[in-house]
Amino acid sequence: MAAEIELGPAPTSENVIDLGLHEAFARLEELVSEAFDAALDDACPPDATSELALAHVTIRPFADHRKARTDWLAGTIRRRVANCDAHLHDAEAELGGWDGQLRDARQLCWCIAEALPDGRMEGRGRISRCARCLGVNINSTPNTLPCPGCEQRDRGGQS
Repeated sequence: MAAEIELGPAPTSENVIDLGLHEAFARLEELVSEAFDAALDDACPPDATSELALAHVTIRPFADHRKARTDWLAGTIRRRVANCDAHLHDAEAELGGWDGQLRDARQLCWCIAEALPDGRMEGRGRISRCARCLGVNINSTPNTLPCPGCEQRDRGGQS
């Protein structure tokens, strides 16, 4: 593969929360796009190139700020991330090993999934992380409760 994108320290779910969900998806899209372009340039096996193209298409709507909706359910995002990860895994099998970009992209998939709210976004209980933590407009998801940290910040306290 070609030159790796500088991602900084290894992605973690905390980094994803700090970035915001759309920015994390933009970075994931950038990593997958660069890997796809490199696969084309390096004449990688067609199956690997196809899997990278599918991974790119899977996450592209989430990375495009103009098209990104702020009220997607966490389950929908998790499915997209899982599909992207599966395509990256299949590309790795065709290539015979990970390079840095694919490894970082796959780790970022896991971090996004881990950073998402735990699925109780419809107001049926407390959540460990909320849409606001992830940079999602909480007004577009009216049934979403803020997490304890955001609730405390709203009251003027430290989290």
